[in-house]
Amino acid sequence: MGASKNAIKIDPDQLVGAELDEYARHKGLFDPVQVFAMRGMPDGDIALLAISPNNFFILLGELKATERKKLEKIGSKIEQYDLSACELATKVREEKENKNKSFRITDALTKRDKRSLWIEYWRAIYESADVEGIFWKLSWQVRAMLVSMRYGSASETDLHPYVYSKSRQGATIYGESELIRLSNNLLDIWSESHASGEGGKLALEQFILSV
Repeated sequence: MGASKNAIKIDPDQLVGAELDEYARHKGLFDPVQVFAMRGMPDGDIALLAISPNNFFILLGELKATERKKLEKIGSKIEQYDLSACELATKVREEKENKNKSFRITDALTKRDKRSLWIEYWRAIYESADVEGIFWKLSWQVRAMLVSMRYGSASETDLHPYVYSKSRQGATIYGESELIRLSNNLLDIWSESHASGEGGKLALEQFILSV
């Protein structure tokens, strides 16, 4: 059996009589084997699906005994999934993706990649990230680069060895005087934004463009 890259979603209520036979015998223009997905058991003689060259995925919230009997009769493969486990896996994946996103900004700063830094900054803003949170990430990374310059190994600092190594690489790109300048600029942004009551969004963008 072949495989199609994308499943074609169909309404199970359509799979009756001649239409059921049509889907079972259907051949794609570019892929001889098609993949169809439907939510719910189709009416009609599902034995047609068993002799079809195509693949059919039937998604059921609850598998009734009569439905199981029909599927087993035509040799269908039945798999059961724990929804709570799937939701947990999705949550873990999303948290990992969010964590990776948060590192994109600091990675771009470390590499002195102004374009990527600006893009990741506004991407985070559009995704409703907290401006103050971004500020502290940038401040922390500048501090980490300064610390890595002043100490010979990660064990002499409070930095993880991997973070120390990356920060030290970034520090060689900037140099100590430039990092001190960036640190002072961030301190000014913090003081001015709190004094004015403004969020500091544009001031932080100006900082990024000065990198």
